[in-house]
Amino acid sequence: MSKEQISKRFWADMNISTKIFIFLVLILVLGFFITGYFVINNVKEHFTHEISEQLSAEVKTIKDFLNSTDKTTQEIKEEIEENALFDLTERAQALKSTITKLYSTYTSVGMTPTVIKFQLSTEILQTRIGTSGYAYALDSNGTLVVHPTKQGTNLKGKKHIDQMLEEKNGVIVYERSTDPNHPKVYAAFRYLPQLDWIIVLTIPENELMEIANKVQDEILNDIKKSIKTLKIGKTGYYYIMNSKGLLVVHPSKKFEGKSVYKYDFAKEMIKNKNGVIRYKWEGKYKIVAYTYYAPRDWIIAGGSYEDEFLGHIVKSAILNFSIVSIIVVLVLLVVLRLVFKINVINPIDELEGLFQKIASGDLTQKLAVKRKNEIGRIIINVNNMIDQMNKALCEVNASTKDVGQSAEVLAASSNQMTSGADTQAERISSVEVAMQEMTATITEISQNLEEVSNEIEGIKGAAETGRQVIDETVEGITNLSETVITSAEKMKELGKSSEQIGEILQVISDIADQTNLLALNAAIEAARAGEHGRGFAVVADEVRKLAERTAKATGEIDEMIKSIQSEVKSSVVHMDKGARLAEEGSMLVGNLKMSLEEIINGVLDVADKITAVASAVDQQSATSQEILNNMAEIATIAQENTSIAQENHNQAEMLKELAKKLQQIVNEFKLQECESLK
Repeated sequence: MSKEQISKRFWADMNISTKIFIFLVLILVLGFFITGYFVINNVKEHFTHEISEQLSAEVKTIKDFLNSTDKTTQEIKEEIEENALFDLTERAQALKSTITKLYSTYTSVGMTPTVIKFQLSTEILQTRIGTSGYAYALDSNGTLVVHPTKQGTNLKGKKHIDQMLEEKNGVIVYERSTDPNHPKVYAAFRYLPQLDWIIVLTIPENELMEIANKVQDEILNDIKKSIKTLKIGKTGYYYIMNSKGLLVVHPSKKFEGKSVYKYDFAKEMIKNKNGVIRYKWEGKYKIVAYTYYAPRDWIIAGGSYEDEFLGHIVKSAILNFSIVSIIVVLVLLVVLRLVFKINVINPIDELEGLFQKIASGDLTQKLAVKRKNEIGRIIINVNNMIDQMNKALCEVNASTKDVGQSAEVLAASSNQMTSGADTQAERISSVEVAMQEMTATITEISQNLEEVSNEIEGIKGAAETGRQVIDETVEGITNLSETVITSAEKMKELGKSSEQIGEILQVISDIADQTNLLALNAAIEAARAGEHGRGFAVVADEVRKLAERTAKATGEIDEMIKSIQSEVKSSVVHMDKGARLAEEGSMLVGNLKMSLEEIINGVLDVADKITAVASAVDQQSATSQEILNNMAEIATIAQENTSIAQENHNQAEMLKELAKKLQQIVNEFKLQECESLK
């Protein structure tokens, strides 16, 4: 046997109590492992939250300190700026006073204006402020009258120049695009009315605020150094990066000034600005709290490796929980072992002894029920099983005797069944011959009806064709009748129109008569006029002739109209008669259609009935064929019944032998009194 088979056999042969005890141990250990897992996780989560809160508070403290320092630095810068502007203003005022005095002196000694301006320009150009600051002058038109490099240039239109021209005296700060290194400039200016000049002292911001910037840079560097030296635990530290992922402050020089934007944790910190993040660095997880400092666009972060924060806490929790778990498991195992032995092992041993007696054939023993748990219910069921087995075996014993007697009766009945089955088979053969003759007759009738049905289908087709012809005839006569009636109406309207034409011709005839009279009167008047009326007489004669022709033509048209009217009246009479005949013909055709419809419907009805009879005969033929088939099956079944009856006789003999053997087996059991079980 293989090792696997040996181990399976060992487990199968092991006592149930041992198996249950092993399962209990495994369940307890597994339960404590699961509980320990959740307990330790809760401890980790709790301390992680506490550490996150503490780290967040510390980075916020650095942020607040940085904010406070920036405010202080800004105040210092503003104070230095204020002092520098005051000093610049004082120097501008001093230069104005100097120029004013020189102007008065030069004027008093009789210098020309050109010489005076030259001398004053030299004085202005010699004025220097710091390293790169200088003085210049411009007139009221915005032209640089005094300048180290751009003298004569007109700057009017520039914002700061226009402001100087408007205010005359003051201080301004403006952006200078001509010098990228010193874009922001401070300027103090004073107006010199004697020359209509504005004297300007200008200095770049970085030079004016050099001291303030140095102070600010030194403070910022000190803060950076302090942040670099701060430690969180043994290996933790603080660092600062901007919103582009560039490390501004880092304890390690190899990282400072480098970009970490490619890392996911940096992207998340830049996106969220504030919070706590856990990320993997150099194979180990780190917990880092961070906050955003908007004035410098800095993200201040601080943290350390998770193991450094939680390592000793988790180890301590695991050790304490393991010690407690081992003690509790041992105590529970001892208690469970005792309880299990009393409540499970002992009752199982009693059941085992009872089953051994049952296996030996003794069904007279039972166990006392001492508890109502699962074991107690098992004992009750076992006792009931013993009672049922006693009862069943007693009934089997009694039934065995009855089975023997019944087997003898069954053997006799099987003999009688064999004889009856033979007689039944002979009678079925006679019925089968008669059914074959009837089926042949029905088949012949069905064929004849099928031929009649085919002829009926032809009659139905002819009837349908006749119906269509009648429908078309009725429709044609109806259309003819409507056409004749319409023509009669049109002829009547033609008669009315011819009468109207006669009236119009009468009017034309009257007009022709009047025209003729007028022509005669005109001819008479023309004759009276003599030579002057000859032309008019010719016209009158032509008019008279036209009137005569019109009268003649009107008479001819009147005769034609009268002839047409006579013909129209005759046509109207004939058309009325034709319309009446058409209506009568339409009615007769309608009656003919109804009669033919009845004939066609009768033919179709007869055809349907003949078809139904043919269908019924077909069904009867199929039924007779099915009966014939069933009779054949019945004959086969009768033959099978004969065989079955013989088989039943043989089985009855075997049943008698089995009953004897069963009686012998039941007698081997030790049973309770069968009478007491009833």
